[in-house]
Amino acid sequence: TRSSASPDQCRECGWESVWQWSFPRKIQVIWSDDGNQVYYSTNKGNIGVIDPITGALIREFNGYAKQLQTSADGKYIFGIYEAEVSVYDAHTFSRISTLTGHQNKVTSVLVLPDPGKVLTVSEDNTAKVWDLATGNLLYTCLMMNRETSFKMVPSGYYIANPNASKLL
Repeated sequence: TRSSASPDQCRECGWESVWQWSFPRKIQVIWSDDGNQVYYSTNKGNIGVIDPITGALIREFNGYAKQLQTSADGKYIFGIYEAEVSVYDAHTFSRISTLTGHQNKVTSVLVLPDPGKVLTVSEDNTAKVWDLATGNLLYTCLMMNRETSFKMVPSGYYIANPNASKLL
């Protein structure tokens, strides 16, 4: 069996400096939520996976991403490149779908409690809900200012302040 180390333990043992030396082309390096893998993206159009214990490359595959994000359940890797999000299976590293439709940079991705749905938020002041498997756009929500806002809670309901409630 292989022992596993937390991201903090690996930082203490100096692996981050080894990765920076080994992968100087990287754009971003992130930890998987369980701490068992490290993902990186490069300016050459690759996404890679590293073993945090040995520093060994597990896999590298084609995928442009300026920002990487993983789903909380560890099933998906999201490669964000400007207004587009590529969704990858975190185990097979195959591309599942591409989410295209924002007019400006995507800033966040969240897998929703409703199975097969993902939410993206963009600097174009929209939040979009997508079918994860097909990449089809299901809904677009206009984001409002601080006085007019709403949020979806894990139960699937929305919380809205009085100004937003008038619009919903």
